[in-house]
Amino acid sequence: MAPVSIQNVSKTFHPSKGVEIHALRNVSFDARPGELLVIVGPSGSGKSTLLRLIAGLERPTSGAISIDSRDMSDVDPKDRDVAMVFQNHALYPHMTAYDNLAFPLKLRKVPHLEIDRAVRATAELLGISSHLDRLPADLSGGERQRVAVGRAIIRQPKVFLLDEPLSNLDAPLRTQLRGELLTLHRRLGTTMIYVTHDQVEAMTLGHRIAVLHQGELQQIGEPLDLYHHPVNTFVAGFIGTPAINLIPGRIVPDGARWLFVSESADQPALRLFLPGVPDTALRHQVETPLLMGLRPEHIEVHPLSDGCQQHFDFEAVVDRIETLGHETHLQLMAQSLCLTARVAPDMQITRGATVHVALRMDRAHFFEPVSGKALR
Repeated sequence: MAPVSIQNVSKTFHPSKGVEIHALRNVSFDARPGELLVIVGPSGSGKSTLLRLIAGLERPTSGAISIDSRDMSDVDPKDRDVAMVFQNHALYPHMTAYDNLAFPLKLRKVPHLEIDRAVRATAELLGISSHLDRLPADLSGGERQRVAVGRAIIRQPKVFLLDEPLSNLDAPLRTQLRGELLTLHRRLGTTMIYVTHDQVEAMTLGHRIAVLHQGELQQIGEPLDLYHHPVNTFVAGFIGTPAINLIPGRIVPDGARWLFVSESADQPALRLFLPGVPDTALRHQVETPLLMGLRPEHIEVHPLSDGCQQHFDFEAVVDRIETLGHETHLQLMAQSLCLTARVAPDMQITRGATVHVALRMDRAHFFEPVSGKALR
């Protein structure tokens, strides 16, 4: 189990037209020994570039990378003792699954009997023992990906690097292989760094998640920490499905109480009571523009017909309904605001209906509107 340390790593590309591309900017974090760390972000955020830097396939413009406390600056890829699994499997098409698995050990001139023992043990671990005589073209997508993972495992490296290995698979198979990867990691206990653009994969796989955006590290932490305590609007919007609702407005005093008042150019403002007294960061923002963030599950919806007598904040019109089976997403129009709510799948509601809406203001997030930085 080897730690991986990334210290102030930047990577700049200089294409032929002369315009610099800053793929990474001063990225720093550590992957702990035996950890499954997920790097997540949209396309172009620098995820795969960072993985290639760790593997030694690219050189950083500045900064340092160490594996197992050893500086990798002058270490060739073949000597870093890392194994990489790619999105496109990268199997040798003329070799059987057996030969693809055996190939890394043959390069190391491992004795034949040891190779055979390792190949069969790896195939058993991944459930592909009956497919060892098949060429990649004769395997399903999931089977090819298992062979690719097995080719990495068989080397017993210090670190596994996985670059969106499941993105080419259909949804049910992705879910199945996600579970298998978790089981595999528990059995091997090796440090793994997993790159994905899918925040669901990130939340379900990672011990911790590092969020990248435009080449910069936004936040690193445990999945629920990122979900409940995002440091800015990007993390708040990227982690979580459906995305967080962001409402522009101001905090204003109302006697002994405090209100959040939404901003609207041509509609009456929503006036929402805040529980308790705003903390120091928010009190410094009183009467100044900010953004309030509220997760869809913290928006309570009650049809007018259900006779609900509990407090509600305002009425809204149901503009769209997305039925997912285990839950339903509603798009609500309230004055000039468009909000997304997550409700129970058995709620009887129709498009165009007017509903009562109550907001869980005790679960609200607040952000500075220009920088996007969290205020609490």
